[in-house]
Amino acid sequence: MRPSLPRKPPPGAASPDPSLFAGESIESAPPPAPTTTKFSTDPLNSEAILDNPCLRCGACCAYFRVSFYWSEADPAAGGTVPPELTERLNPYRAAMRGTLHPPMRCACLDGRIGETVSCSIYEQRPSPCRELDPWDENGQPDEKCSRARAAHDLAPLPPAKPLAPDMPLTPPAGSE
Repeated sequence: MRPSLPRKPPPGAASPDPSLFAGESIESAPPPAPTTTKFSTDPLNSEAILDNPCLRCGACCAYFRVSFYWSEADPAAGGTVPPELTERLNPYRAAMRGTLHPPMRCACLDGRIGETVSCSIYEQRPSPCRELDPWDENGQPDEKCSRARAAHDLAPLPPAKPLAPDMPLTPPAGSE
């Protein structure tokens, strides 16, 4: 029987110095409080496919270091991220292969940035990828998304517009 490994770093454990890496880092954070407003960015939602700017972008996948707690890539610990597509940062954190050093590009990103892209492990992607939305909770372009897009000479996204009161937000037609 395999010994049980800790699921969280001990209090006071040092995180890697992000200045050691090119680009920026998006790391998993505690989940945000549930909201009633949701944006149509889920590519598995058939109504959102045509309006999903992420499917025409991919800038975040080629700009940020995607790091997360190691158990997300350990099947024995219930992780779903394929471990062969990750690299170990330290005893507590792993990162998606291709996001540690320039030129930054996640090994799971297929396609051309700014044209048509997809994630080869979309259903198994790590928490930082699940948590990054193109718009903030108010429907404004997300600051991280805008920085990644600017690094690839892509214009910022326009604000998302609600379909109707108390309805999910959706990007305006023709947005990138």
